[in-house]
Amino acid sequence: MDLVTYLVNKNTPVDDALANYILPTVIDKKVTALSDNIKKMDSLAKKINADTLKVYQTEVKKIFDKNKKQLDELSGAIATFEPQTEAEIKAAAEKKATSTTKEEDESTPKRVAVSSLSLEKQWAFFDDETAKENLGEDNEVVTKVNKPKSLLKIKENIDNLFKEAKKLIGKKASKSAPKKEVAPTPKPIE
Repeated sequence: MDLVTYLVNKNTPVDDALANYILPTVIDKKVTALSDNIKKMDSLAKKINADTLKVYQTEVKKIFDKNKKQLDELSGAIATFEPQTEAEIKAAAEKKATSTTKEEDESTPKRVAVSSLSLEKQWAFFDDETAKENLGEDNEVVTKVNKPKSLLKIKENIDNLFKEAKKLIGKKASKSAPKKEVAPTPKPIE
């Protein structure tokens, strides 16, 4: 079952491991750490020679070639829960008004309002304080999922990671950087 189907399905309970560990620790913490490391490499790019920069760029590119598809899929799934922009609302209304069939275009994913999800999922996956208040402090999900991480924040961090990586991969070495030995290959983030 994919993430969107899981969250939208009212009959599936909140997966504590997904909400407490996998999303905030395994995914978000590593994405954020990798993004921070890429920012550091980017700031060092002015001080290192072309060969060293190339090593860093190659390693970052390897990481992205290996994981880009999964991160893109996750980011895309989470985007389903982002609020529609005014332009999207207007375009949807125009399309609905001019459409002669009742079929929906399958190429554009349908947006899902977070408020349409169960209160438990609003709290566990979107860090919605109002949902938490409505559930009450003694609710099983509230007690089990004590520090939720919003999927929207995770998507923001993934998007930032892509931006930082693209910036570093496209960076040119400074001509004034001293010629030194090539730095050792950075250790991969586990």
